[in-house]
Amino acid sequence: MTRAGRLPRLALAGALVALIAIAIVLLGANAAHAVPTPVPTPTGPTGPDGGTGGITLDINGPNGTPSAAILTLLGITVLSVAPALLLMMSSFTKIFVVLAITRNALALPSIPPNQVLAGLSLFLSLFIMRPVLVDINNTAVQPYLAGHIDFTAAMHAAEAPLRGFMAAHTR
Repeated sequence: MTRAGRLPRLALAGALVALIAIAIVLLGANAAHAVPTPVPTPTGPTGPDGGTGGITLDINGPNGTPSAAILTLLGITVLSVAPALLLMMSSFTKIFVVLAITRNALALPSIPPNQVLAGLSLFLSLFIMRPVLVDINNTAVQPYLAGHIDFTAAMHAAEAPLRGFMAAHTR
């Protein structure tokens, strides 16, 4: 038999094998269905509980200390608001302006660069505000983290030292 005669026979045999495989798959598909499960009877929604009559928001954990998620949220919030707080509630802007004027008075318009002036201003601002920040940490932050006071009380406790600093340095 020649090679040209074997090719149609091999194609016919391959098609027959493929047809048998497809038939087996299609005929065996009925056995693959899932077994029906009983459907549970639906129940209606429960009514509202008595409640206290007001809306409350408690961000503390079960033992009174703030949860890790709340601490992360507060940390991200402080980091995003930090530049505005630095400009509004410290002497950063005044120090930066004085250093920039001093630099220009010395006829050095670009030495040191603005980034160095900003770093010096930040350091001096933190140095000036250190007593206020220590007071806020001792009266508000540490009691809140220990769970002795809630978030609202911590905000009110932190407000007093900052108000005193701002009143003394802005008028």
